[in-house]
Amino acid sequence: MTCQTALSLLDDFVDGELSQALAEEVSVHLEGCPRCRLEADETKSLKELLRQSEVRDPGRDYWPETSQLILARTVQSASAQEPHHTTADQLADQRNAFVRALLSLAASLVILVSAVVVGQSQKSTATLSSPDNPVLLTSSLAQRLDPDFQIVTHEERTRLAKGMLLMGPPGPFGRIAGLMELINLASPGFTEP
Repeated sequence: MTCQTALSLLDDFVDGELSQALAEEVSVHLEGCPRCRLEADETKSLKELLRQSEVRDPGRDYWPETSQLILARTVQSASAQEPHHTTADQLADQRNAFVRALLSLAASLVILVSAVVVGQSQKSTATLSSPDNPVLLTSSLAQRLDPDFQIVTHEERTRLAKGMLLMGPPGPFGRIAGLMELINLASPGFTEP
């Protein structure tokens, strides 16, 4: 038996409300688990304190008053659930909300259809098999280990830096940091003030 299961059955175990087999399982678990045994001891002492405490009699008028309050609240909540009569203004507001929802749906459908039509009508300018547009850049291991070999040219690095500047972190500090990197990349002799 797991600790979670034993702890969930602890109140019933202390009250003696478990079946014999289940009570034995909890008892075996409590013998082997000091944490659960401590919890069981605390539960027993709490229940004993509650048994020893004095229960005051609320008086003979308490129960009739309480039942009247419960009945009043139940009747009030039942009457609140009855359908209210709607006025002409409420019907007009509901109709306007429905029309706005339909117009939004229609606009979304128009945008979707136009995007699909435009996407299908445009021809792809780049083809994967073109030698001018390589998909993968490959080089030998010897070329990669050569310190003079540069896969990315200075112009390509500048374009990449400009693109990264546009996609940089939001806010002025992210763009300023990216701008300084772009300046350093474009003019290697420049130092930050």
